[in-house]
This record gives sequence, C-alpha cells and structure tokens, in this order.
Amino acid sequence: MIKNIDRLVISKNVLMSKNLNAKEKLIFSGLIAFSNDLNCTTASNKELYKFFNVSEMSIKRALQTLKSLNLIESIKCDGRVRTLKIHPENIKG
Repeated sequence: MIKNIDRLVISKNVLMSKNLNAKEKLIFSGLIAFSNDLNCTTASNKELYKFFNVSEMSIKRALQTLKSLNLIESIKCDGRVRTLKIHPENIKG
C-alpha cells in the first residue's frame, strides 16, 4: 500500500547514478518514500503505475532493473501481497 506523501525527494546519489534512467530514478525514489522504517513497502504494481501515471509495463521494467542492480529485493510474496526491501545503500554513481 502506498502511504500518503507530500513530496518526493531524490537523493544526490540516485540523481547522479549512471545506471538508472530518469523513470527508474523517480520510481526508486518513490519506493524509498513509500517504505517504512525497515525500508520495506507493499506497494503493488497497480498502485505504482497509477501514482506515477505510467504504464504497467514501465513499472515492471523499472522494478526488474532495480532488482538486477540489487537496489530492491522481493522478500515476501504470498500471491496477494508482495513486500519489497529497498536498498538505497547499494546505489552507485
């Protein structure tokens, strides 16, 4: 579930990353903003594409890229709810 946020902050490390395109940077920053104190979020693909006003395929591609760079991992998926663990410490410039 996406929590209500007033603003989205994109850190300098994310902004300067050469490994992510603009959409991936925005989505990664959104995942950080939506995450709890343990850096986890249960935001679904549908919630993400509606929030960012992009296609579902864009979300799927971005999440796949973020997973391949070890920036996120799926730590729980019971068929209804997926929990993503966010790893902002893994961002590289």
